[in-house]
Amino acid sequence: MKKFLVLLIALGIHFSIYSQEIPMPDFAKRPFIVGAENALVDFERLVAVVDIKIKGMGYGGSEIFYTVTPARSQVRFPLSNMPRFVIKTEPNQDPSEVVYLSKVFESNSKRRRFLATKMSMLGKSKEVDNQFIQIDFKKLGENFYEIIIVDPIGNGEYAFIPFDTGVGSKNMMGKVFINCFGID
Repeated sequence: MKKFLVLLIALGIHFSIYSQEIPMPDFAKRPFIVGAENALVDFERLVAVVDIKIKGMGYGGSEIFYTVTPARSQVRFPLSNMPRFVIKTEPNQDPSEVVYLSKVFESNSKRRRFLATKMSMLGKSKEVDNQFIQIDFKKLGENFYEIIIVDPIGNGEYAFIPFDTGVGSKNMMGKVFINCFGID
């Protein structure tokens, strides 16, 4: 009987800890960190400047970056204790078309640069998939998803970058909000 009672108490504690609901974010298309007691915590949200690096006077093509300062994110996690990430979408929107996860391309003492795309001299896009981390989504509710990091990641700087930052989008004339974090 004592073993049964201990088992019931342990199950009750387990379910009370893990059944706490994650609150729905106030804003759509913006990822959040699930913190202690399932509270939503902001990423380091920075305005990134869209930079174009011309290589070889244009003959070597160009690279387009999202550049932010400082060089190191203020929001950091240990690799051994990664939190959960969530995002709210607009109704009937595929979450995989809202944000992508990118690893820093280059960093110096003042800035971080996340590679958006590369182009050849004639404007043809070049492959840049090695900078993007594969993510997946688990539905938690109506228009509410957990972001699952599929690819293995290591120490470094990362950012969730919105997809709607290209030509014709409302990106504040060459600037866009990105959500940064670092892993130690």
